[in-house]
Amino acid sequence: MALSGTLDTFALPDVLRLLASTAKTGRLRITGDRGSGSVWVDSGEVVATELASAVTQEPSNEEVVFGLLRFVAGSFTFEADAMAPNASTPAALEPVLGAAENMLVEWRAIEEVIPSLDVWVGLCKALEGPDVMVDQHRWSGIAAIGSGAQVGAVAEALELNEIDSCRLVKELLELSLVEFIDEPAGLPTPGSFEPEPVTEEDLDEVVAHEAAAPVFEDATPGEPEALLHELDALDDAPSFGSDDAEEQSFEGSTEPSLAALASTDEASDQFPADNDPLDEFSMDFVDDDEATTEDVFAGAPAMADSDDELDPAEMARQLANLSPKAAKAVAAAAKATTDAERDAALAAVEAEDDSVNRGLLLKFLGSVDS
Repeated sequence: MALSGTLDTFALPDVLRLLASTAKTGRLRITGDRGSGSVWVDSGEVVATELASAVTQEPSNEEVVFGLLRFVAGSFTFEADAMAPNASTPAALEPVLGAAENMLVEWRAIEEVIPSLDVWVGLCKALEGPDVMVDQHRWSGIAAIGSGAQVGAVAEALELNEIDSCRLVKELLELSLVEFIDEPAGLPTPGSFEPEPVTEEDLDEVVAHEAAAPVFEDATPGEPEALLHELDALDDAPSFGSDDAEEQSFEGSTEPSLAALASTDEASDQFPADNDPLDEFSMDFVDDDEATTEDVFAGAPAMADSDDELDPAEMARQLANLSPKAAKAVAAAAKATTDAERDAALAAVEAEDDSVNRGLLLKFLGSVDS
């Protein structure tokens, strides 16, 4: 017949002493209000223990029995001849039980000060006395608490079990080095955050957004007009400026769109169908101190990165990634009639998107305008 009962009928220390005095072999399983645990005995001696609610990953036999003694309500069952999965050297049960009972007495005093591992503690703003002595162990606790922490977090940071961590915090409280504080506002509580499930409507919205985004796949490398034609899809975006003057200069412009600019007879004359316009474009270096914007488009680079070869595919990638404001500024640079207008538009491009290679952009615009 199996030995079983409830903890309110048979106290756990009495059950353990009975197993020791009768030299039983098997597993005592306890299930109650604080979780579950087990004690394996071999001829009345402890060979293994287990506690599901233990704070430390590998609690000692004394710590496990101490945790089981804290069960207020529960039941127990003894499985005769059950063998421990990882049995250790047998240890007399009475010393283990005695140490656990002493820990329980100390815990009653700690509970009066620290009700649970969930309470928050923080450093005191001032000491009660002129000085205080802090050893290495207590300093570790002070450092773990820092600007504020839960007692359970201190236990995890220092890899201490429940009673050792609470004992440490209790000592710091008694020394007036730390104090209880309110839980910081705005911190999520465990289980309070649940990600919203992705619905079919969400997926449809993503697909529709991607379908509406302008693409540059039709732009043929080596054809700046085609790139500008694709870029013109962004020509109706809001202006890059924040004041009325800038908005009027671009949104209210009556100049032709990028697509019209790219398809004019003048552009066609500049780039014959059987010729790659980039092959006609050459750059002669001049002194940087004397170079002007007009020189750049006449063939003299004025910027450090203008040595880069114009890669149409790279230029298409950069243009494809432009924001609407940056695209508007590129359009303004392409339509500028003076150096000042072009410089202002290019500065707006860089202010909106600093990833654009200005040297390549100048070459690109030069191949279109020159």
